[in-house]
This record gives sequence, structure tokens and C-alpha cells, in this order.
Amino acid sequence: MNCHVLTSMVNRLKSINVFITSHLTMATKNEYEYDKRYGWYRNELASLGLIIKKRNEFNNIKELSGLAENIKRAFIYNYKNSS
Repeated sequence: MNCHVLTSMVNRLKSINVFITSHLTMATKNEYEYDKRYGWYRNELASLGLIIKKRNEFNNIKELSGLAENIKRAFIYNYKNSS
């Protein structure tokens, strides 16, 4: 191999490394944001009296937020209808 081919291969590997690193960083940031929102909803449910002990594929953010909204609606409904 001549020097030009070797330099070209090294440059390609560097660009691939930059591409992969940027996507991994993006994925890590997205996971962090997801975990942050997930934690927020767990705390909200805990403040409403419901403790989530295990994390699995069934208690995702959408489900937790829906559950929190339903509990809040039930509290409001009971409050309005208790008088």
C-alpha cells in the first residue's frame, strides 16, 4: 500500500469514528432525558400515593403519565362531588 491509500483509509476511519461517537452521544443524551422524565413521573405518582417499585417495559413514560393524570382526575372528581 502506498502512503496515499493508507492516509485515505485513516481519514475514513476517523470520520466513521466521529459519526459513531456523535450518534452514541445523542443516544446517551436521549436516554438521560428519558430517565429524567421517567423519574419525574415516578415522583409525581409517589406524591399521589402510588409507589412504582420495578421498572419494566410496561411502565413506560406514556403509561406513567396516563396513570398520574387519571389519579389526579379521580381526586378532583371526588373533591368536587364530596360536597
